[in-house]
Amino acid sequence: MSSLTDADIALVREANGVPPELKAPVVPMPVFIDRLTCLPIDNAYDFHQMFFPEEELYRWQIEMLMQLSGYCDPYDPASRAEPSKEAPLLATLCAANGSGKDMIVLSTWALWEICCHVQAHWIGTSSSFTQLDQQTWRHIKARAEVLQKLLGARELEITKFKVIYKKSKSEITLFRTDEGAKTEGWHPIVTGGRMTIVLNECKSLDPELVISFRKCHGYTHWLNISSSGDSFGYFYEKCMTAEHVWPAPMVLGKSYFRKITVNDCPHLRAEFERDLVDFALDSPFIQSSYLSNFIQSGSFFVVPPDRVLYAYPPKSTLGMPKRVGIDFGLGGDATCISAWVGNYPLPEIEFNESHEPTLTRMVVAALRDLDVEPGQVYADLGNFGQAIVPRIREEGLNINGVHNQSSARNKKAYANRGAEIAMNFGRLVTDKLLNLKDASTKLKRQMTQRKYFYKDGKMQLEDKKEFRARIGYSPNNFDAAILAHVGCSAHVLQAASAELNTVVVDPNQHWKREYELIYGKIDNGRARAGAYRTSGIYGRREIGSPLRRLGK
Repeated sequence: MSSLTDADIALVREANGVPPELKAPVVPMPVFIDRLTCLPIDNAYDFHQMFFPEEELYRWQIEMLMQLSGYCDPYDPASRAEPSKEAPLLATLCAANGSGKDMIVLSTWALWEICCHVQAHWIGTSSSFTQLDQQTWRHIKARAEVLQKLLGARELEITKFKVIYKKSKSEITLFRTDEGAKTEGWHPIVTGGRMTIVLNECKSLDPELVISFRKCHGYTHWLNISSSGDSFGYFYEKCMTAEHVWPAPMVLGKSYFRKITVNDCPHLRAEFERDLVDFALDSPFIQSSYLSNFIQSGSFFVVPPDRVLYAYPPKSTLGMPKRVGIDFGLGGDATCISAWVGNYPLPEIEFNESHEPTLTRMVVAALRDLDVEPGQVYADLGNFGQAIVPRIREEGLNINGVHNQSSARNKKAYANRGAEIAMNFGRLVTDKLLNLKDASTKLKRQMTQRKYFYKDGKMQLEDKKEFRARIGYSPNNFDAAILAHVGCSAHVLQAASAELNTVVVDPNQHWKREYELIYGKIDNGRARAGAYRTSGIYGRREIGSPLRRLGK
């Protein structure tokens, strides 16, 4: 303690020319700081339990909310640490489609951040407006509206893509990454304040955009979150190169990774098992959508070449009506008619005719010679088919038209109807259900050359023009065979074969109901909706039971 008295200090001030009444300056704090308050809730899980107690969370959701709240080990209270710009929370979450990453994790965490911290900024973005609007924002807004009723509209302000908690002067901001000017320039609301950056569905982000976000200095939290995709790019690299991986504890300042699969989400189990019936376990769709595994980039064969040679089942009509597919060509490519009985093909019929009225007459005559019910004929409704199919109907044959670019029945897996029906045929071959002994050389060759690829997580068929440019001819024979099986899935052939052999069919397959939907009473008075009907396996699906808490 200083031994100087007040008199001594006065003498020193006087000697230095300082007026006696002048004291050290006091900088007043802004008045509004005194009024800033936030909810005293320690973590996002407790926040969820307080405001949304009717929802029971899965174990992984609880653990993730705790870790995002700073509990590096969600089961160790002593692991609580405060992220900072020097040692930020750096996490990457790869979650199965439909796991609840937006509905539960992001929405709850975002609102906890702004309601329980002073002058915090939570910034979320996505490359997809649909993802941003219908998923991330939709769930944040729904939860914010619940809070608004409890906290008051004056305290919690909700506008499009923004939520502000006025008591803490914290806010949530959402925007699309293609809004270039908004990608850069984000900084904490106050120096040293909390700032969170969330890159949602970042498997689709361009590297340049990620670099732009790196210019947002001062962040304390950074979360990459997405479902899996191609095995390249920013998100893939973050998943593969993380310094720490669950179940190891998170370490602030170090990259952290966790993967969520169908095994962590019981509500996905029933749907997963149904899709396993349609797709093999090793199919890219199952591996990506449910198991959160990255798939090899590039294209795949609809029918892998090594899957065509197998022990063919005995030829059998299986008690099924004759079915026909027609792929039209007018000029350069041939028109091909592919007829099938049960599990085997009849000789193909091909026409090289460039005069449309003549071609129509030839097709009508061929269909009558085949003695096939018009309701079992499926013709390509694209390009030339738009004119030819109506003319065939005018001749009294009310055949079905299939537009490959129309919406798929299973929109989750396929980009369009063409990809869906092509993969349906591929499944018949890979499951060894067809007898291809008498199939034409053209058909066998084309089916092993047609490719498909993944775009935005959905299967898409190689365009016919690209096929022609790559191979040198058109896949008309294969396309006609695909069309012949529009209403005939692997389940139909399996069940028909089982019934023919007097084997008891699993009632879960609903064989009789599906069969009647496809091959029921033929209505020749009008064209049936065959182009818009499958075996029923892609009908409405129940999500399953509500969320249930898992045991530790």
